[in-house]
Amino acid sequence: MKIPTNCAPLLPVVLAGLVLLPSGRASAQAFTVLHAFTALLDGTNNDGANPHAELKSSGNTLYGTTAIGGTSAKGTVFAINLDGTGFTNQ
Repeated sequence: MKIPTNCAPLLPVVLAGLVLLPSGRASAQAFTVLHAFTALLDGTNNDGANPHAELKSSGNTLYGTTAIGGTSAKGTVFAINLDGTGFTNQ
């Protein structure tokens, strides 16, 4: 197909516009707090504080760590179900 010379300068603009068209509608994500860690008393608490690193999942359970808190103030390893129930820590 031959493009008329008077339209040639518009070709890059049209191509750029086609590339920028969204491929689908983006939807917003909703986040839910599964557990609120308790405040620290002298660096210690029952469940840890400052969740650290990424969560790992296995089945319906998420596993994670905290950087501080816990009964020894050295952080914890915790598990929680995806629905927010069953929080446990070590």
